[in-house]
Amino acid sequence: MTTSEKAIMTLTAIVLSCSLLSGCMFRDLKKDIAEDKISFRLYGRVENMAQVKGHVHVLLYVQADDQWQLDRFIFPADDGTYAFLITPGTYMVAGFADQNSNDRHDPGEPVGA
Repeated sequence: MTTSEKAIMTLTAIVLSCSLLSGCMFRDLKKDIAEDKISFRLYGRVENMAQVKGHVHVLLYVQADDQWQLDRFIFPADDGTYAFLITPGTYMVAGFADQNSNDRHDPGEPVGA
């Protein structure tokens, strides 16, 4: 067996092992496809990004059981644009400038919703 054949066999064994250990990657495929058919893009733009000190965090909150819960967050593009892929529901978008780079909103840091 040549060196390249051994490398291919080893790589194949690694890929198969990872697939078996992580479960079937197609397990949620039907659910993912169904959600994709009812997904929407929620997008916006943070104004005056060039004037902001620190990184801007854009937060997406979802209303569940009469409470707002953080669903996810992103960093907007350099031009301030951002987008979330969402399914039907009630959402709120907020953002803040993380002036001290600790990845959390602190008193005195600019915030908007």
